[in-house]
Amino acid sequence: LVHKLFGFDNVGFHMGESMTIDFSGELDWQQLMRVEQLANEAVREDMPVRCYFPDERELRSIEYRSKLELTEDVRLVEIGDIDICACCAPHVERTGEIGIIKIQDFMRHRGGVRVSLVCGMDALEDYRCKQESAAEISAALSVKRDEIAPAVRKILDEQQRQKERIAELCPRHITKNDIFA
Repeated sequence: LVHKLFGFDNVGFHMGESMTIDFSGELDWQQLMRVEQLANEAVREDMPVRCYFPDERELRSIEYRSKLELTEDVRLVEIGDIDICACCAPHVERTGEIGIIKIQDFMRHRGGVRVSLVCGMDALEDYRCKQESAAEISAALSVKRDEIAPAVRKILDEQQRQKERIAELCPRHITKNDIFA
């Protein structure tokens, strides 16, 4: 989807305790949320994933993504009208097997971006942990969960005002570093 929408290539994929995908160009959060939405729509549609080895003549007539110039024993992975790429890795038979896809974060990486994400049951566990944290913070601040961010900003603003007031009241030979160390 990133290639289709923005023309960037997938230049790295890491799956282990965490999952990351590296892309060859920079994307912002709004663009990534659009990709996430479309990816989850493809999951919901439970599209077939076709893996096959076209013969040499057929291969020349197919437009596909590949990191290398390949000429023989090319395995293509086709996901509806979303993507077709050369890939030798294992794949699901249908997109629905992946489960929900949730992008967690991204950062600049080697001229592009590295996107961290979770899928399926890992996404559910991540959501549960975040909900528990939100519930604890909500209770500690005595605010509704959807009011956590404004409540924290209010506390931090008040804390900053207090630091500034303390600095005003302290003798000049005492520095802010002495007070807040």
